[in-house]
Amino acid sequence: MDRRYTIWPLLSILLLASMLALPESARARSVVVHSTPSDGAVLRDAPQMLQLWYDSAAIIEPGAVSLTDAEGREVAIAGFHSDIYRPNDAGLSTLFDPTFLFLCSLGLNSYPTTLMVHMPALGPGTYRLSWHAIAIKDRQDTSGSLVFAVDPTAPASAAGDDGLSHSMTSLADDLMVTMAIRPNRPGANFVSVQAAAVRRPIRAPIGQMTIRLTPPGGEPRDVVVTPSPDGKFLASGDLIDRPGLWTAELRTDRGVAPATVTTLTWDVPGSPSGTPFLGLILALSGAALLGGGVFGLRRWQG
Repeated sequence: MDRRYTIWPLLSILLLASMLALPESARARSVVVHSTPSDGAVLRDAPQMLQLWYDSAAIIEPGAVSLTDAEGREVAIAGFHSDIYRPNDAGLSTLFDPTFLFLCSLGLNSYPTTLMVHMPALGPGTYRLSWHAIAIKDRQDTSGSLVFAVDPTAPASAAGDDGLSHSMTSLADDLMVTMAIRPNRPGANFVSVQAAAVRRPIRAPIGQMTIRLTPPGGEPRDVVVTPSPDGKFLASGDLIDRPGLWTAELRTDRGVAPATVTTLTWDVPGSPSGTPFLGLILALSGAALLGGGVFGLRRWQG
């Protein structure tokens, strides 16, 4: 038997299986799924290193990472480097499609990237880390930022880390507004919003918070929030009903002064499949049938 008739069907099976079983989220631009500290963290001690975990393999070029203070002045970082990581080892496997992780273990997909940024000696204040990444798979560019504050007088519990929550922070007027959403998947979610002053004296009191969510391709809808004793505003329920690019308009009442309005945009990935390898099995079955047909046709023609 000519070995070419055996090799080519096998190659076609592997190629088609990897294409069909590839999760859609793995084709999207690289986004941060977790960070230490989390976005909006208030730290008693200045961090020596910031680490970001992306959802896919990415290129972080020289000059793609910068740090600024609350006034927008650039603060020189001590350096940065990137590396691959295995989500299972990092405790982040629940944020990824199981089929994607399986293909990574077979070498059919690249493991995602983690970015480590070494900090200079930072004094008290608010800082923004900005980054730019290029997804290796489709070469799409994406940018993002992480805001954190150093406050030696902050309580010990003010670490700003909410486990595997997806959090976003924006500076508006004299406030740092942070929204965290968990688990950031279609279905039931828990949302926490907090506004904190970044300058003293504060411009105006911080009053009631309102949230308006806009789903991808949908109409805006208001979310009922409840104030908590620790100054946060909370909401829960079936707030997220679809994957895609979402927008939240956060309006903070400031009494007699104009309200502070912040707009945040983020990605909601699709829910991981309840049968992790079903897509892969179907893809392999289809590829096997196609490969077998090609193999049989070649033998018949020979």
